[in-house]
Amino acid sequence: ALCQELTTPFANMRKCVVIGMFKDKDVDATLAHIGIAADEIIAVKPPTPRGLDEEVLYSKCLKYTSACKSCKDITSAIIQAYSGNCQLIVVCGSLSILASALEEINKLKQNND
Repeated sequence: ALCQELTTPFANMRKCVVIGMFKDKDVDATLAHIGIAADEIIAVKPPTPRGLDEEVLYSKCLKYTSACKSCKDITSAIIQAYSGNCQLIVVCGSLSILASALEEINKLKQNND
């Protein structure tokens, strides 16, 4: 569903996906879909012991797109996504990264206002 939403109404926008996933999830199936829809993927490790290491996630991303990077934490990933040329930033995967992502996005928005 997410990939369909990214490719239909946002077809003409450059999309950056920040993703963090748990080790027990079907990472390859998720990345296969996101790799088609995203112009860039930034892999992060969710802040929990169940979180898949960002370098492992990055390596898996490379199977589906060469336009991927990894960041040590969600704050760095959001800053990198904002500093790039993406028009749409999507944060997905584990819900455990959403609060930190929203906090960083709000900081960046305040600094740009």
